Amino acid sequence: MYGTGLAAISLANLEIWKSRILAQTFIAPKSIGLLSVMPYLKTGPGYSSGTGGRILVTLRDGQAPLHALAAATLSPGNPVEQNFPAIYLAAPNAPPQLVAGRSYAIWYENLDADPTSNYVSLNSLQNDATTDYQPFDGYHQFAVLENEGLNGSVWTKQTKTPIFMLRFTDGTTHGQGYLDVRAQSARVLTSSAIKVREVFTPRMDIYFNKCVMYLSGQWRTVSGYSSDGRMISSPLKAGVNYALQVPDGEVVYPIMKGDHQLNANANVFQDGNWQGSIDGGKTYANLLGGDLSFYFQ
Repeated sequence: MYGTGLAAISLANLEIWKSRILAQTFIAPKSIGLLSVMPYLKTGPGYSSGTGGRILVTLRDGQAPLHALAAATLSPGNPVEQNFPAIYLAAPNAPPQLVAGRSYAIWYENLDADPTSNYVSLNSLQNDATTDYQPFDGYHQFAVLENEGLNGSVWTKQTKTPIFMLRFTDGTTHGQGYLDVRAQSARVLTSSAIKVREVFTPRMDIYFNKCVMYLSGQWRTVSGYSSDGRMISSPLKAGVNYALQVPDGEVVYPIMKGDHQLNANANVFQDGNWQGSIDGGKTYANLLGGDLSFYFQ
């Protein structure tokens, strides 16, 4: 799959409060030591309260979830609007070792004496589509799970995509680096005057059977063109400039890259960006740091 592959429509925050436990799941891409995890913890009015709580963060084996491989306690506080703390789950000289292809979960729970008054939120991307909401990883790699703490074995899988970055001992990263969505009043409604497109330049040849975009609440087949005006066909050629044009009358929710906050260049679509026009497509400009929801498969 080539593209962004997300059907996000807004930012979602789940409070780490009361007896609630939240988990972000992933599958280890290789056998390696895990140096740190960087989640998107949100503080400020409507997201946190009091001191922010005392958050216990644990790495757990997804196939034996009661077994904690490493842990750290975090006191987020409440002085800033956004926090992207790098949480070291063990001493740098003794990092937990991941096994390639194995599933893991990062648990977040509030150990504060008064977790109803002192808490912080864990942010995720909220998806709208009931099916194919996260086709880039086949639904299973990245997930957000919720447990209200009443029964340790009862977890609810949310229709959300986690926002986090893992840093390994070899300096590489893994995770999901889109951290916001142009939602509600910031969403884009295309028209004869307002145009939106995704422009990109593949770094290798991409063979595909279909090209789809998330438009007005559903994945739909779209067409595009190359820089010489030809319609897109398989394969996409390395080094050639392409554009996917959103038809008129569609609602789109551009997803925003978290390059500087999450240092997550490796965890977002790197070959392009979205553009907009307010003169009917005569001129286009790059808009913020983001992409549209699309993929080739």
